[in-house]
Amino acid sequence: MKLEIEHFDTINHKYYCDGREIPSVTRILDTNKFYTNIDKNVLAKAAAKGSMLHQDVAYYLETGDTMNEPLLDNLAVTIDKIKLYIGNIIDNEISLAAEVKGMQYAGTIDIVTDTAVIEIKSNMTNKKLYWLQLAGYSILAKENSIAKPKNFIILYVKNNNWDYAIATGRELKEYEKVFMLHLQKFYLQEQIDKYFNTL
Repeated sequence: MKLEIEHFDTINHKYYCDGREIPSVTRILDTNKFYTNIDKNVLAKAAAKGSMLHQDVAYYLETGDTMNEPLLDNLAVTIDKIKLYIGNIIDNEISLAAEVKGMQYAGTIDIVTDTAVIEIKSNMTNKKLYWLQLAGYSILAKENSIAKPKNFIILYVKNNNWDYAIATGRELKEYEKVFMLHLQKFYLQEQIDKYFNTL
């Protein structure tokens, strides 16, 4: 079921619906645990690089202008190469929220098309995690009647060029099933924590 996002705190990456915070896809998947052994300065630089990359990609998608930047020129070529899987772009950097089986969550999809959800990455460090992120976004797109993705696509930078990974068919159902298990786990842990904190 579609939910309206009242407020999205872009600095702390928090979503609010009906006056309360609801978890994001990345919080549900506890993505921070994958980076605990990495220096905070290195993470901050990587986050800044990723933000700039997202801004450049969004600019290209909205204007068609590569600004003569080699990386964006290469992105245009890569998108053209996999156009059959991408389909027609509906929106980029779109924030959505939904309630699924009584559990609420939200997320921001990098790119949603009539046939795919697409994640932009500055590297390919954790493919399995990225598939689960896309599963969460796919469910949000369906619950909000925006698209019914048949493809999950990761577009990522490799050696100053773009590469991609595509998942289709039965894989998508498996990824969505595992994402839903994470969502259930998140809410179960929340109830367990509440029980112990109120004793």
